[in-house]
This record gives sequence, C-alpha cells and structure tokens, in this order.
Amino acid sequence: MSPSKEVAAEFAHSLTEEQEMILETAQKFAEDVLLEGAEARDASPDFARAAFDALGELGFPGLTVAEERGGAGMGQVAAVLALEALSTSGASTAMSLAAHLELGARILDRAMAAGGGAGFQATLEALASGQKIATCAGLAGEFVLDGARVTGRSLPAINANVADVFILRVLDGTTPGLYCLDASAGGRPGGLAVEALDAPLGLRNAGLGRVIVEGLEVDDSMLVATASEATRITDLALASMRLAAAACLVGLGDSACRRALRYSQERVAFGKPLAGQQAVALKLGRMTEGVVAAQKLVMSAAHACDEGRAFLRLAALAKSIAGEAAVRCADEAIQIHGGYGFVTEYDVERLYRDAKTCAVLHGDEDACRLEVATALLAN
Repeated sequence: MSPSKEVAAEFAHSLTEEQEMILETAQKFAEDVLLEGAEARDASPDFARAAFDALGELGFPGLTVAEERGGAGMGQVAAVLALEALSTSGASTAMSLAAHLELGARILDRAMAAGGGAGFQATLEALASGQKIATCAGLAGEFVLDGARVTGRSLPAINANVADVFILRVLDGTTPGLYCLDASAGGRPGGLAVEALDAPLGLRNAGLGRVIVEGLEVDDSMLVATASEATRITDLALASMRLAAAACLVGLGDSACRRALRYSQERVAFGKPLAGQQAVALKLGRMTEGVVAAQKLVMSAAHACDEGRAFLRLAALAKSIAGEAAVRCADEAIQIHGGYGFVTEYDVERLYRDAKTCAVLHGDEDACRLEVATALLAN
C-alpha cells in the first residue's frame, strides 16, 4: 500500500460493493494493461486506442451514464475511484476516458434526463459502449453562430484528433447552445477539421487536437440544449471534468509518492538508506500530506455530486488542490531520485509531465481559486 493510501484508509469514505468492484477492476487494468508499455507509448503521440477499446469491454466509457440510456449508472464516486487508479502509470488513457465521459456522453445524458435530446439515444448508447469516442470544444466561447453557420478555433481538446462525436458549445450573440455532431458515418462534416497537436510535454496519447470550424452548417436536429439549459449542463460538465482531472492528479501524485518511497528505501547514501535522512523523510511526509488532502476533497465533491448537492465550487477547489499536490509530489520524487530523476529510465519524469499538463487543462490552480473567490464575493 502506498503511504498516502495507508494514511487515507484511517478516515476513508465507506464504499459500496459496486464501487469496490470498480476500484479493483481499474487497479487490475492499470497493473496488467497500462503499466506494461507505458514508456513506449509515451515516446509516440499516437492515441492509445487499444487501451481505450479494452476499457470499453469493461463498460468504463459509460460509467456515469444512466442505465436506461445504455450506461452503468454508477455515479461520480465510482468515476473518480476508477480514474485515480487508472492514472498511476500515466494519465493519457485516464484523461481520455474522463473527457469522453464527462464532456461527451454525460452532456447528452444530462440533456436527456431533463427531457431533451431525444434524438441522441443511439449516439449515447454508442458512446457508453465505447464504440464511439467523444470530445468537447468551445467551452471558452471560441465558436460563434452567424445565421446557421458556425466559425471558430478551439483551445486544445482531449480526444479531438480521434473523436467520432463532437460536442460544440456555440454562442449566438450572448446565447449559448450545445450541438452534437456524430461524424463517424461519413467522415467529419463539411466545415469541421481537426489540427492534431503533438503534446510534447504530457498526455501524449490522449488524442489532443484543436477543433477548427469554418462555415459549419448546424440545424435543430443537432441541438442538445440552448440558453439557460445549455449553461446549466455546461457548468455541470465542466465541474465533473474538473473532478475527473483532480482524480487523475491524485493518482499521479500518489504514484510519484510510492515510487519515491521505494527508491528512498533502496538507495544508500552516507551509510544508510535515503529514507533515513531527515530531509528526505520530510519530503515524503509533505508528499503524503498533499495527496491525502486532495483525495479527501475529491471524494467529498464526488459524494456531493451524487447526492444532488452543489458541487461546482468544491470541484474547482479539488482541481486546484490536486493539481498543486501532484506537481509538487512529482517534483519531490524527481529530487529524491537525484540526478537520475529526470531520465526516462524512471517513471517519475513522465508522472511530472502528465501532472503539469493535467493541472493546466480546464482551469489551472489560479483560475479555480479566482472562480471560488468570485462566488464568495458575490455572496
């Protein structure tokens, strides 16, 4: 057991039998599938399709989708447990799954739960089964509607380069709308292109790309939600994605902590293991402190989501705390590994790169803090 897990177990939330099963399945998948070849996959920017397809066979792409719409109906707690476990050897596949779930399938699921999006049942079932992959773009207002045509260039989006289904947030003046484009039948629709991004830092296998739209024609058959309903669904989707990213960051931080602990016990300096040096022991203590605090906040926010309580600010706090903790843990692990810490022979350098990238996507630490502060000042 890792040091953070050992401490966290002292005051852990109780899990249901189904949640325990999801956690154990994700842990086994991470050990048996993702760990092997992690270094080789990281050397190439190719999307890890085989890993995603294997997750599809386990039902993970529909983990948070309601059962009546083709998913497992497991909720946010199960999702963060799975994503944390899947991130222990690197976060590309876990973040790809997170974006597919929270910014793709679950947007359609929430719209249909509210009585809309009836025409997207087949698309949602295909997403929940893993037959199709979703991406989402335009959350920062990059796409604008002029008449019936959309134009704009998105920020980097996970899965964009491999997506079959595109969820686009589009502004008609100041009125937002969510559109779903199922591109798998005959290729991408006219007016929509994707610029593949190499992702030289981290998340190299997550299909990162930029969605470019020029004169894309949309109609009501593609409309998922509009006006206040689109805002509500977008806010929930962003909060869920932040929680998912925070869970991935907890997994990365915990993995860095575990690797640092093992190396510090094996490496001897000045006649005793590194772990026996007070400076190193203090680092390990601070790393554990950060990961446990982040993990507890992520779980609290996930429980709030599943119970129908307000969780948007909690998700922002969880993302901020988890991002800071994961980057610090990976950085400290590199230092504990000494001059060998930032060579590819050791996993900690990959964990550091993934943590830095995850921490920035969907609101970095300061963006999340400002959002929380704005809400406090407004009240």
